[in-house]
Amino acid sequence: MKNKSKILIANALASVLTFSLLATSCITPGGYEEDGFTVKFDYNDGQSRPYSVIAGEGESIEEPTTPVREGHDFVEWRTTNGEDSQAVTFPYTPSGNVTLYALWTAKACTVTFDMNYDNDEDIVKTVLYDNKVTPPTAEEIPSRNGLEFYEWQDKPEGGSSVNFDEYVVKDDVTFYAIWASGGVFTISFNGNFDGAQEYEAKKVMSGTSLKSKDAPTPKRTGYDFVGWSFNQNATEKSECITFPYTPEADGTLYAIWKEKTYVVGFRYNYVGKPAVLFDQIKDLRLGDTVAAPVTEPTRVGHTFNGWWTAAQGGTKVEFPVTISDNATYYAQWVSDAVETNVFHAEFTFIDPLEKFPGYSGAADGAGIITSDGAGISGIIHDSNDYPTNSVVPDSVGHFVTYLYKQGATLTFRIFSTEDVSGVTLKANLATEFVTGVTVGPTGENAWKISVNGTELNYSPLTLDGELNVDSNATPFKTYTIATNVSLKAGENVITFVTSNTNAIIGGTTGAFAPMVDCIMLNTTGSAKFSYHPIYDNLWYKSLG
Repeated sequence: MKNKSKILIANALASVLTFSLLATSCITPGGYEEDGFTVKFDYNDGQSRPYSVIAGEGESIEEPTTPVREGHDFVEWRTTNGEDSQAVTFPYTPSGNVTLYALWTAKACTVTFDMNYDNDEDIVKTVLYDNKVTPPTAEEIPSRNGLEFYEWQDKPEGGSSVNFDEYVVKDDVTFYAIWASGGVFTISFNGNFDGAQEYEAKKVMSGTSLKSKDAPTPKRTGYDFVGWSFNQNATEKSECITFPYTPEADGTLYAIWKEKTYVVGFRYNYVGKPAVLFDQIKDLRLGDTVAAPVTEPTRVGHTFNGWWTAAQGGTKVEFPVTISDNATYYAQWVSDAVETNVFHAEFTFIDPLEKFPGYSGAADGAGIITSDGAGISGIIHDSNDYPTNSVVPDSVGHFVTYLYKQGATLTFRIFSTEDVSGVTLKANLATEFVTGVTVGPTGENAWKISVNGTELNYSPLTLDGELNVDSNATPFKTYTIATNVSLKAGENVITFVTSNTNAIIGGTTGAFAPMVDCIMLNTTGSAKFSYHPIYDNLWYKSLG
């Protein structure tokens, strides 16, 4: 090691700090052949990134350029970020890896309360930067013949009122007393119902007006706010004051309310559905209860699966429901079981609230389903494997991609007529932007495959093929994952989970995973396989 320190990392600093560094490139410790001790400088301001230097054993480092922080004075560097820390003297010789912390003191700001008339005596307070200030009390403000103190403003004349509950001192500042010659009226606000919030009264100088922004905006569950009125029993907007309002005396304004009515709608929730709602209930009040419709909706090729809070996912509604707002409930459906050994990825459940990253953007929910485009071949078409028992837009040739984040999961729920072993599991897969990538249960491109919660220790798969220049994708090919899979009678859950952070595709991706067209299950036994395709996924995708 040469007898001088080397900058290890020079990170970009926040705009509030300025530093003069000897290097601006980012260099990792692996870039040095010789070992040394790392000294990290933590600016301890909640914004700036630290930077580090390396010093060899026995070497010393010089103090960096004095940092600058808005509203603060730099004191010194310390060995820990606590009150009992030791000050560091430079040149500094480290005995191991260490972090040094900047110590700051907040600047003292002068806040002047100017009484705003001849021969007055200002009230001056000292407040630390980024703190609030308490205005003078009524006892501290002098009395004036024929004049009454009104408020503090930011200018001697024509200024704006200062809200000291929100004002934060950042620098020396002066506030000015405003005096009223014709008196000051006090207007109080009453929420006008049991449990209403209490509001601060407003003072209005004689001859000036109370503006709408000066009045609170009250809230009451189950009611709409109509306006403010001096008549506590008012019911109509015409009985309320209009802003700006010029008071002529002290008074109390009462909030006027109108009870809300709510609507609950029940929707069929499928493509080709009737044009009208299945049911609708109007003129409901807060606390009313609603039962499920007596008659259940029907759909060809599907079984009604209850009313839910969302078109996809959501929560199943338990009736009766107590009304607290407008609501829409959606029929959800389970398609008739399809007996097949080919299970298409686009017909599995995809969480509508989940966001998946792509090369130059992201897709939500069913947006990860992609139709075959130019140059993408090898897709097993849905029409070859499923009966036409649902109205589905363009159901031929889809696959799932965008699984480029750690934890992205594709789930197949498959039913078997009996317990069976020795099942062969295959998948029709492709890649985009890259080719010749190997995935397996472990490694930098880990892709975990589980059957009923048990991970398969399958042999790694090398996904190859020539990239098509129009689609940036390889053709789909069928890969054998395992030949000894065991399934139970009834439902079986097969999951494919992206378990890496190797974003080799680049762009905005966060991991690598294959594109998935479908999986296949083959057996020589008598077991029959089926599942319930979610045909509506393609409808949801078309809506997105």
